[in-house]
Amino acid sequence: MCAWQMWLAFCLRLCRAGFDFLLAEEVVYPILPPLCSARQKAVSTNGERRQERMARVAQVLGLDAVVLIVKDLEAQQRFYHEVLGLDIVGEYGDAVFLACGAQKLVLFARSHHPQGTARLEGAAKGISHLEFGVTAAGEEELRRRLTAAGFHAYGENYCDADGNLFHFNRVAVPEAGQ
Repeated sequence: MCAWQMWLAFCLRLCRAGFDFLLAEEVVYPILPPLCSARQKAVSTNGERRQERMARVAQVLGLDAVVLIVKDLEAQQRFYHEVLGLDIVGEYGDAVFLACGAQKLVLFARSHHPQGTARLEGAAKGISHLEFGVTAAGEEELRRRLTAAGFHAYGENYCDADGNLFHFNRVAVPEAGQ
């Protein structure tokens, strides 16, 4: 097996593993020697297929969490746990994580998230940020778009047109038929 055949076999294995975006024309075709006239036709449509694939991949799959900055963490924890019956799935000092169906409700004391607290513009309480579930490939594309459009806030956080914070959580997408 020659070098280009080994490279093609490697790329095909990646494709089967879900890394089909690596087979985009700018990655594979410049490396491979001309194989046949069909390659030229594939080059013209592969870029279009890649753009369509990235548009499908770069989608928010759901709301993963709502994070509230609260005035009284203990009172809010009692309310959401004892009154509403949400299960506590994590406690980390000045933050409490509660299961809310497939999503999370997160309670932060003002001290836990200074950047989120600052964005409340003087309010004593409010939504710190939203967390959206996305695929790994979708996250990369959304990050690129948001940064290019000027909506990067800090670190891995972004803001909407009003300055409300959000970030992404990677979620697994079930295979077809599961």
